[in-house]
Amino acid sequence: METISKEDQMNGLQKTAGIASIVQAIGLIVVLFFVFVLLPIIGIKSGDLNIPDKVLPVVTASALKTYYSLFLIFGLSVIVALGVYDRLQGNPPALMQISVAAALASSIFWISYGMFGTAMVSTLKSLNAQNPSLSLGAFVSATVVINGLLNSAPFAGSCSTLLWGWAAVQTRKLPVFLGYIVIAGSLIRLISFFVSSRLGSTLNLIQVLLSIVWGLWLGAVLLQGER
Repeated sequence: METISKEDQMNGLQKTAGIASIVQAIGLIVVLFFVFVLLPIIGIKSGDLNIPDKVLPVVTASALKTYYSLFLIFGLSVIVALGVYDRLQGNPPALMQISVAAALASSIFWISYGMFGTAMVSTLKSLNAQNPSLSLGAFVSATVVINGLLNSAPFAGSCSTLLWGWAAVQTRKLPVFLGYIVIAGSLIRLISFFVSSRLGSTLNLIQVLLSIVWGLWLGAVLLQGER
């Protein structure tokens, strides 16, 4: 019977994480396409998802439900963190353990956001068909939960990437400049929570663009395996 060496197992996890990282980066590109192209076509601009008068009239549009379902992809964050953990061989131990825990929390929040969002759209569509007067109250209640998840997921995720980005710079087991890009994107996202909404939106966009860059780069590095 053939046995799988520890090195092969590590490379297997890293390659899985590499694929997950690339998928998430592509997912971010698709989300940007929805935000700046598809959703405006149905009358929803950036920031309008909390406005009942904008969302309820177009709740039957398939683009809205698809948009929320895209965020399920970011549930792969914990796999990426585990792959990095493997690559860095768990060093520094405390830092990487906290990073993986934060990534797990972020994954749970993103999956909850995606599932709750798609369920909300389906419910509002049904209410609009049966009793439109109830849809407004349901939308307001659902928005409170969705906004909470939307804030929690990137906060936990940024804490995770900040920690493993710093660990990567320290251990030099990933390209140093890649680590610095990850750290910069994480800090920008965390800062966006404490500034005005307009500046926060700009910082979020910068962070997303940086995440696409490092996500594709990290994916390529992990897929190559250790040399």
